[in-house]
Amino acid sequence: MITRLLATVAAVATLVGVGAAQELDAVVEVNVDRLQNKHKDIVAEFASDVQRYLNESRFTGEPWNYEPINCSFAIIFQSGNDDLQYSAQVIVRSSRKIYQSDKYSPMLAVNDGGWSFPYERNQTLYFSPNRFAPIESFLDYYANMIIALELDSWDPLAGGPFYQAANQIATQGNSSSYSSGWESVTGKYNRLDMASNAISETYRPFREAIADYHYGLDMIIYKGDRAGGQKYMASLVETLYDMRSRIDMRSVFVKAFFDAKYVEIADYLSDYPDASIFEKLKKIDPQHIGKYNEVLDAR
Repeated sequence: MITRLLATVAAVATLVGVGAAQELDAVVEVNVDRLQNKHKDIVAEFASDVQRYLNESRFTGEPWNYEPINCSFAIIFQSGNDDLQYSAQVIVRSSRKIYQSDKYSPMLAVNDGGWSFPYERNQTLYFSPNRFAPIESFLDYYANMIIALELDSWDPLAGGPFYQAANQIATQGNSSSYSSGWESVTGKYNRLDMASNAISETYRPFREAIADYHYGLDMIIYKGDRAGGQKYMASLVETLYDMRSRIDMRSVFVKAFFDAKYVEIADYLSDYPDASIFEKLKKIDPQHIGKYNEVLDAR
């Protein structure tokens, strides 16, 4: 078996000497331009409330002995009414630090347009993972997805328990009175399909390849081994290309991966010896075909 730079996430903690209590280092921004002034006043502290919740809750249930995960939540309020019911679009991003460097790799980049919830002035957010709450459960869901992606990138399938937790939340949300964004919709981003794809055995080879991909990225940056690292990164493309007849290539899980990664993939594989890798990328990630054609044209 080929020795990895990092066998487990625990190795990362040992090497970087980090002992943070919480998992996330979240930045939250809110846009209230579409709200009436009276509703703007009510949600004046919403950004700070959400940021505090994300950064102070212990989503794993135990101390996080690794570097906090960089993430951001851009919340754009779409509407509010006198019953204190709100809807918002949320752009969620996270990134993973590349081993022993100051560089980061994008991990999650989703545009979630279906968040609905009630909110009152000075409302306190409580971390209680065994109950569904329209605000807290939405945040818990993304916290678990962010943590799962981070862990999977270091150690194959290590994020499983957190994908499971996210799926449980999504299932609860789907049957709640605030089901917007939680319902399964083929070909359209939704939280339930994102999580259920992630825990499905069908997508297991893809999740395993995510660790190989990031190992390759670490090799390029940390060891300066571009040719060796590219082979690991390209193995993810090959894995998905081989899987394309067995999975739904419209999967929101796969699409979310490429929405975060396509620029990085194109940049780091731009001089990969086998140019056919970009023809395969165009078949498994047609949403970003323009970027792949751009690379091919420049070769």
